[in-house]
Amino acid sequence: MKTILLVIVIIFMHSNASFSQVISDCNPGGCSTPFTSSSTTFTMPGFPGCTITVYFLHRICNGKEEVEIQTIGYNNPPDIGCTSFLTWLYDPLYTVDHVNQLWWTAEEEAAKFLFLGYYNSLPPTSKFLLQCPNGYYNYDFYKSACNHYCGYTDNYHNKLQIVQLACSTSICCKIEYKICWNTTTQQMDVVKTTTRIGGTISCPTTPPVCPSTYPVPGAFLTGQLPDPMESTGFSTPCVAGCE
Repeated sequence: MKTILLVIVIIFMHSNASFSQVISDCNPGGCSTPFTSSSTTFTMPGFPGCTITVYFLHRICNGKEEVEIQTIGYNNPPDIGCTSFLTWLYDPLYTVDHVNQLWWTAEEEAAKFLFLGYYNSLPPTSKFLLQCPNGYYNYDFYKSACNHYCGYTDNYHNKLQIVQLACSTSICCKIEYKICWNTTTQQMDVVKTTTRIGGTISCPTTPPVCPSTYPVPGAFLTGQLPDPMESTGFSTPCVAGCE
């Protein structure tokens, strides 16, 4: 069947709320729709006892939803169920690989959270438009092809947060999730496509110094943005790749 792409026009009002917009330099821009702030929780495969929160910004442009991950965090002090997860995450031999996996999982979870919220809001007569194989909806992430990770203490949310920062913005990645609702399995079907934007990836061997502070994620009353997060000293080498 012919794929149907829904075009949605939503106006976000921020007259009484503000948030820090940390937007990737790789974002194509050219869209006047403002971002709005959201978050969702998830667990990593194999670690069901550890709840993780991903904070992100999103907006709809040209019938697609652009998503910007802000931070990924877990409770401070960590939940008792996070012991094995943290041992895995910060394994000194595989830290970058494991934090990458955490980030990729968070991207997909953010896209699925947005899709499910929108799909459930549709009237019954319109849901077929987003049911496989009739149609799908797009969620696009843009970021550098060369990144490193930094850790921060978020006293506002009582979390330890991880931030992905660019080592270089000469080459970018576009990660696209196409999601539809499978009426047979009663679950979402997700197709992920990654595209490199630019030429050969150039990744420095030494990462930039992690900023000593970083904006707290989330939405706040105007004029009441909390003090920024403080660095924990956690830093990883630069890693090249578009997932």
